[in-house]
Amino acid sequence: MNGQKVAVVTGAGSGIGRDTALLLAQKGYMAVALDIHPFVSNHESMCFLLCDVKKERSVIGTIFQICKAFDRIDVLVNCVGEHLAKPIMDTWTSEFDSVTNVNMRSLFFMVREAMPYLKKSGGVIINVASGVAIAPDPTAPLYSASKAWVKTFTEALYLGYPRTGVRAHVVVPGPTDTPFLLEACGHSPAAVEECGSNIPLGRLIRPDEIARDILYVIEHGEHLGPMFDCSGGETVNFKTERR
Repeated sequence: MNGQKVAVVTGAGSGIGRDTALLLAQKGYMAVALDIHPFVSNHESMCFLLCDVKKERSVIGTIFQICKAFDRIDVLVNCVGEHLAKPIMDTWTSEFDSVTNVNMRSLFFMVREAMPYLKKSGGVIINVASGVAIAPDPTAPLYSASKAWVKTFTEALYLGYPRTGVRAHVVVPGPTDTPFLLEACGHSPAAVEECGSNIPLGRLIRPDEIARDILYVIEHGEHLGPMFDCSGGETVNFKTERR
C-alpha cells in the first residue's frame, strides 16, 4: 500500500457516489466502492465490494474485509439514498422502514464500524444529505425528515471532533443530474429539468461537481463548519420565500 490512503464510498454504483469514488481514485486514494449492484472499474486504485449497507452483518463483514486488505480507513463517504414522494397518510410501514433503513440506519452502521479505523488515521466522514434537509419538500415528508436526520447526526459527530480526532461534514446538494433524481421524478425528463430551473443556479447540478465539492471538504475542510452547502441556491431560495 505504501501509505496510500483508503476512501470508502457507499452508493458508488451511480451518480454522486460513482463520480466521487472515481475522483478519489484519480487523486491517489484507494477508493473502495460499495453498492448492491456490481460494476466494473478499470482504474487501478478503485475496487468494488458488494455490500448491502442497510444490513448490519453485511456492513460488519465488509469493513472487516477492507481492513484486512488495507489495514486502514482514512475517508468514509456515505452517498447511499432512497427517495419516497408520498403523503404520510398514504405511506406504508414497510415504506417507512425501507427509507429509514437506507437513509439513516446504513449511516449508523457504516460510521459505527469504520470509526475505530478513522480514529487511528485521523480520518474524515462525509455524509451526503440533500437540500430538503433544510428546505423540506412537502410532497416527500419522510424523505425530507430522513435527510434532516443525516444533517443533525453529522453535526453531532462534528462536535465530537476534538475528542475523536475524526472530522465529520454533511454535504447538502441541490437537484443533481443523476439516475436517482430521474427515478424520484417518476422517470419524467421534463420534471427533472424543472427541478433545475426552479433553483437560483438555473440548471441541474452535475454529479462531478458534487464530487469535487466532496474532495475539497475532505482535503481542505478543517476550517469549515459541519455543513457544506452545494445546493445551487435551493436552500437560500427556501429561506427567502419564507420571509
